[in-house]
Amino acid sequence: MKFILLLKLVLRNMLSRKLRFAFTLLASAIAVGSIIFLFSLGYGLESISTEQLVKSDALSQIEATSSKPTDTKLSDEMISQIKSIGEVDSVASSTSLAGKITIQDKTLDNPFYAVSNNYFNMSSLEISAGQFPTQQDRNYILISDKAALAFGIKSQDIVGKELQYELIVPPVLGGTPLDTKLSNGEKDFTGTVIGTISDSSSAYAYVQDADAVSAGAQSRSILKIKSKNKNDIPVLRKKVEDLGLKTSYVGDTLEQMNKFFNYFRMILAALGAIGVIIAILGMFNTLTVSLMERVREVSLLKILGSDDKTIFWMFALESLIFGFLGFVSGIILFLISKSIIMGLFSRLAERLNNEMVNIFNTPTTLIVIAFISTLALAFLTGLFPARRALRVNPLDVQKFE
Repeated sequence: MKFILLLKLVLRNMLSRKLRFAFTLLASAIAVGSIIFLFSLGYGLESISTEQLVKSDALSQIEATSSKPTDTKLSDEMISQIKSIGEVDSVASSTSLAGKITIQDKTLDNPFYAVSNNYFNMSSLEISAGQFPTQQDRNYILISDKAALAFGIKSQDIVGKELQYELIVPPVLGGTPLDTKLSNGEKDFTGTVIGTISDSSSAYAYVQDADAVSAGAQSRSILKIKSKNKNDIPVLRKKVEDLGLKTSYVGDTLEQMNKFFNYFRMILAALGAIGVIIAILGMFNTLTVSLMERVREVSLLKILGSDDKTIFWMFALESLIFGFLGFVSGIILFLISKSIIMGLFSRLAERLNNEMVNIFNTPTTLIVIAFISTLALAFLTGLFPARRALRVNPLDVQKFE
C-alpha cells in the first residue's frame, strides 16, 4: 500500500473519534510542554545565577584578604610581593571605609570603597552615566544611582558636580577611633563625580586609593589578583596563601552551583517523567482500543492481500502522528505559558522600577532532544498494538462475526 493511502487511512481513523483524539493529544502536549517549561526555567535560573560570576574574566581572578588583619597587612609592600609572583598579571586593591557625602547643605552617611584605578577593569560594575576613571584621573568619585537619588539628583545630572566627602578608617585598617581627628587633618576631601554606578538598590561610593592612604589607612581590605592564565589559578592561590593570606575563587562557587543545578534538573526530570508516563498510558490506551475496534478491518485487509508491513505501520504511524502533534502542541503550550509569565514579570518589574530579567533559557539542544525523545517514546508505545495486529487471524475473526 502506498504511503499516502496509508496516511489517509490512519488519519481517517484518528479523526473518527474526535473527542478521544483530542484528549490523547492534550495529554501528550501537557507532558511535552511541562518538561520543556521546567527545563527552560531551570536553565534560565542557572544563567541568571552564574552570569555575574563569569563576567570580567572572573574565572582568571582570585581575591585575597588578611587571615589575621592585626598581623598580616595588605600594605604596599605586600602588594609588591604579590606582583612579583610569576603567574600574576595585575593586582587591584579595595579598602572598605565609612564616611559621609555632602552636596550643598545635605549630608548622607555612606559606605566608601577606596580602590586602585585598575580595579574597575577587574570588576563587573556597570556605568549608568559618565565613565570609569583612567590611570591619569585624580580627585574623582563615583557614586551609585541610589546615592544620587538620595540627594534628589538624577544620575546623568550629578556627573561633573563637585562634592565634599569625609572618610573614616576603621582601626583594623590602621585608623584612629571615630571621635579622634587625624593629626594631619586629611580626613575631608573634595572630588568631582566622574560617573555613576548602575545600582538603584544600595547607596555607596568609590574613591581613589590615595584618599584612603591620606585618611590614615595602613592596609587594604581586599586584593583582586588576576592570573596570566586561568589554568595557573591553583598554583597562584598556593603562593599567595604562603604569604599568610586567605584566598577565595569564584570558580569554587561556580562548581558548587553547577552541582546544585544538576540535582535541580534531576528533580525537574522526575516531575516531568510523571507527565510523560500519564501521556504514554493515554496513548497506549487509545491505540489498544483502536485495535480492538479495528480487528475486523485488519482481518479484511489481510484477506485482501495486505502484507504484515502495511498492517504494522497502520498502528506505528498512528502513534508517531500522536507523538509529532503532541510535540508541536506542547511547544505552543510552552510558548503561551512563557508569554503569560514573562508578561506578569514585566509588569512587576515596571512597577518596582527594576530591570526586566528573562527567567527562561531554552537551548536548541533541549528542543531537539525533546523532539527525538517524543517520537521515540511514541513509536515504542505503538509497538505493542502493532505487533498484536500482526497476530490477528482473519479466519478466526470471520468465524465469530
